[in-house]
Parts: sequence; structure tokens; C-alpha cells
Amino acid sequence: MHYHAIQLILSKVSKLFKSDNFIFSIGFLTFLPLVTISIYNNPSADDFCFNIKSNDLGFWNAQISWYQTWTGRYTSSALLSIEQLVSEPFYAYKFVPIVLILGLFFSLYTLLSLLFINLKKRDILVLITLILILYFFQMPSISQGVYWLAGSITYQVPNILSIFLMCFLIKLLQVKNLIYLLLSILCSFLIIGSNEVSMLLIDYFIFTVFIYNSIHHKKINYSLLLLVLCITAFSILVVKSPGNTLRASYFPNKNQLIYSLFKSLVGLKSYIGIWLPLIILFILIYFNDFRRKANIITSQFFNINPFIAVLFVAIIPFLGFFTGYWSVGRIPPERTINVIYFMFLIGLIYISFGFFYYLKQKKSDFIIYTKSVKFLIYTLIFILLGQNNNIRVAYSDLISGAADRYNLELNDRYSNLKHKEATLTLPPLKNKPKTIFFEDISEDPNNWSNQCISRYWGLNSVIKDKDY
Repeated sequence: MHYHAIQLILSKVSKLFKSDNFIFSIGFLTFLPLVTISIYNNPSADDFCFNIKSNDLGFWNAQISWYQTWTGRYTSSALLSIEQLVSEPFYAYKFVPIVLILGLFFSLYTLLSLLFINLKKRDILVLITLILILYFFQMPSISQGVYWLAGSITYQVPNILSIFLMCFLIKLLQVKNLIYLLLSILCSFLIIGSNEVSMLLIDYFIFTVFIYNSIHHKKINYSLLLLVLCITAFSILVVKSPGNTLRASYFPNKNQLIYSLFKSLVGLKSYIGIWLPLIILFILIYFNDFRRKANIITSQFFNINPFIAVLFVAIIPFLGFFTGYWSVGRIPPERTINVIYFMFLIGLIYISFGFFYYLKQKKSDFIIYTKSVKFLIYTLIFILLGQNNNIRVAYSDLISGAADRYNLELNDRYSNLKHKEATLTLPPLKNKPKTIFFEDISEDPNNWSNQCISRYWGLNSVIKDKDY
């Protein structure tokens, strides 16, 4: 009887460690804390600044002001100027991270359904879950990329739009319908107006697609040419904005070519060394199962020399880092590196499928692991997942109660701010959960963040008590 019980347990464990079940299980454990912790999320810093300018000047005048005095990011400025997103009691603010996670999921589902027309929905869901696990576990700053509104709108929204742009480009190349050209132009317009790194990477992507398509078919695709002309115009609109020119004056170390090239390579080496191990291990686990389901007939978009694809993808993170060093003279902030990582991850997934189908045409069954190799891969994955990462921190913030206490502290602060005193001194935040905390007020009442918060609540000034 004990023998049969042991067999049953081993059978259950064996099923759990099937590639798709394993990925789904890790995926569930990944999404659970990310969604739950949104309940405790609250606005900070730039969130209040965009709100008060929109309230003071009106929505459209606020856009003109931002464009002329601070930034050419017309898309993110417009979205952040929607007053309801930062409106007490901040229910909409707390819901935004969930919308972004769902948006990322839906965009990936749309793209993968186009690329893998022969795969079942369950198999597509496995691949989406794999991508999101790798993204959320390893994104450099989850607080700035998902929970802080000014960061997530500026950088996460264009990630989602970039995936939809890929979908529209695929359909445009397949059927040459005007609607897909217009949707591609619209997506490009919105992405380019979000942030400079997304702008440069999308410009690079579309230019590369245009050149490759022209060489491959030995003729110009005029729909792609029009798209290239449009993204050029949109990019000039951003780069040449008066606000961008003014803001650039705050960075005296910008535009140093040799320095930017060298530091970009250093940054590239450092981050890729962090990102690659977990990506490679999950890909090995995924393809061990996928090889039995894959059809030799696949999307034409994988019928590219994988070595050309490697070159194309290798340039993505370099361009991202170079943009930061060139424009401000220092390493890009983590919210910017989130974008670099996301596009690099999508590129690596594409490369892996390119090599898979390339090798599959030469040998029908070439990914076979022994049980000991599988055990080693799973062991390494568990070791990496057990180290310090976004999901482990999210669980810690929830289980320790730090997220709840942080939310209660801010609710107390909001109650004090409603007293409408001319000058208000507030205690500093004691709880700063890494997942959702971005920035507190300063001890300087003239600090821009303090001024935005005081104006939002109708006070003359707000100060953080330095002696508390």
C-alpha cells in the first residue's frame, strides 16, 4: 500500500515538472503577488505634477506647456495629464498596474497567435507565461516599471504598443490592407511620443524591416516606405521639441561619443550577464516539451537566417544603453533599462525559435535531455528563482506587512494634508516596500516634488520633518 502511495506521489510530482505545468505553476506564483500588492499602491513625485498642471491650465494647454518647457514626450504627457488617474481615494491609480499586466498579456497573445497559427491556445498561453515570468522576475525596477504611474505610463505602455505594432506589421506584410498601415502609423506615433529609448528602438526595428524586405524581395514596399517617412517625422517632432532642448541643458556631460560607446559596452556586458542564465534555462525547459508539438511548417517570419537575427537582436541593448549615455552622460535610469530588457527578451525568444526551426529542418528530433540533465536544469532554475528578485521581494513586502503599513502611513498623511494648513510638516515614511515605493517628499520645501504635493492639496508648502 505504501508502495502505491509513493508511486502516486511520484506520478503527481512528475506531472508537475512537465514543462508546461511547471511554467504555469511558476507563472501563477509570479502574478499572484504582483496583482495583490496593487491594492497598496499610491501616487508620488511626478504623478502629482502632471495632475496639477492639467488642472491649472486645462488638458490641451498643459500639453503645449510640457512640449515647450520640459519634454517632447507627447504621448506620456497626455496620458499622465488625465486627472482621474491621480484622484483621491486613488482607486484608479491602484488599478492601473493590473490593466498594464493584462495589456501586456493580451498584446503577446495577439502576436503569438499570428506567429504560431498551428499551436493550440494552451501552448500559446505557456509561451506567454514563460515570457512574463522572465520579464517580471528580472526587470531592473518593478516599482518604476509597473506601479509608479509616471514610470509605467512612460515606459510600460510603449512596450505594449510595440507588441501590437509588430502584429499590425505582420498583417500589413501579409495582406497589404490600408487599415493595417494606418494602425502601424498610429502605434508608431504613440510609441515614439512615449520616451526616447522606445523611439530609437522602434525606429531601428522598422528601418531594419524595411531594408530587409527591400533586399529580400528586390523591390520597395511603399507601405513600409511611408511608415519609415512617418516615424522619421515623429522622431524629429520629439527630438526637436523646445522642451527637450531646454531639458538637455541640465546635462553638461551629454554627447560624448567615445565615452558613450565605451560605457554602453560595459553596461551591456554587466546586464546581459545578469539576464541570460535564467532566460537560457527556461528556454531549454520550454523547448524540451515544445519539440514534440512543433510543426515543421511554421510562420514565414521565422524563415530568416538565425545568424542575421542574432546580429539584429544584439544591437538592441547596445542602442538602448547608448541612448542614455549619449543624451544625459550617465547610465540610463532603471525604468529605461526595463524597456531595453523587454525588447531584448522578445528578441531572444525570436532568435530561439529561429534556431529551433532552422535545426529542425536538418534534424527532426535534436533536443533530447536525459533525466539527470533535466534535474540539473530544474535545480539551477530553483536556485536562481530563490535569489533576490522582484517576485521574492513582492512576497516579502506582502507577508511582512510592509505594503499594508506603507498604505496606512500614506492614508494618515492624506488625512493631515486635508487640514489645509498653510505650511505642513510631515513625518517621513517608515515603511518603504521596494515593489511599490518610489520616492518620498524632501526636507526642502522648495523641492519640486514637495511643491507639486502641496499644490495638489492646496497648501503653501509641505516639508518632511528631518528631526522625526
